[in-house]
Amino acid sequence: MPTGYVKKLAEEHGMSIEEAEGKWKAAMKRAKEEGHADNHFAYVTTIFKSMMGEPKKSHHAHKE
Repeated sequence: MPTGYVKKLAEEHGMSIEEAEGKWKAAMKRAKEEGHADNHFAYVTTIFKSMMGEPKKSHHAHKE
């Protein structure tokens, strides 16, 4: 578990580290159930960010 990243998002979203760790574990379980064991870290991170309420970044975003 990338503890620093989990702690960072927990703080940003006003939740306990334990709750965020639970979401990370749930994301790992979901990734495995969905058959993404090979690319598991990236897939788990994507699921975790979604569970934490992180906004999705647009691929079309640009700087002005």
